[in-house]
Amino acid sequence: MADQKIQTVLRLLVWLVAIVLILTIVLAWWQYTDDYNFFQDTISTLGGTTNLSGGENTISSMIFSIGLYTSGGIALIVAIIYFFKKDLFFHTGKAIIALFVAIGPIGVAIPRDNEDLLIFHAIGAAIFIGSFGILNGVMQLLRYSNKHRPKNKEEKKNFDFYLDLSMVYLTGIAILFYLIAFILHIAFSIELFGYGHALAQKIVVIISCVAVFFLDKDDM
Repeated sequence: MADQKIQTVLRLLVWLVAIVLILTIVLAWWQYTDDYNFFQDTISTLGGTTNLSGGENTISSMIFSIGLYTSGGIALIVAIIYFFKKDLFFHTGKAIIALFVAIGPIGVAIPRDNEDLLIFHAIGAAIFIGSFGILNGVMQLLRYSNKHRPKNKEEKKNFDFYLDLSMVYLTGIAILFYLIAFILHIAFSIELFGYGHALAQKIVVIISCVAVFFLDKDDM
């Protein structure tokens, strides 16, 4: 039997990753010193030491880096707990994915206008966004499977069933869209639907940050 207190702590920590990420983006956007195109500009545009017009963007950059490192630090705690709490369901898989969520900010927090380290920034961004989306997708799938595994074929499907199923589909489609858009962008310089990975990463973040609050402590 899994420790209920640990599960409660894990749920709060996973929620906190999303909350810190949301606050980071909102505050960095607020302090961004240029016009920000939501559909065309990547999230990490907010973290550059200069804006896209070449002007200074120090405060937004600091907020972005501190916020990303904080989210990564919280994710690392989540990963450590999962590694050591072997009574938690699918603990190893969740630990590995959470570890990638923690590693990603090391790269993505590097300002995107640092050309010497741009490759590490891009890799970090892909790891962070991708693993954050995958972690949410896995948790939603496990929640659906554990909660709605049919006891009999005539079991009535209620609102919760369709809500949980919707979360599974939304998180799955979001991460698939992001992976396709990212590969097309990196390999062929093609922007899917004209906006490509810049829009795809926001879709993953938005859906994941909403879906995570549907998780109960028993889903941890």
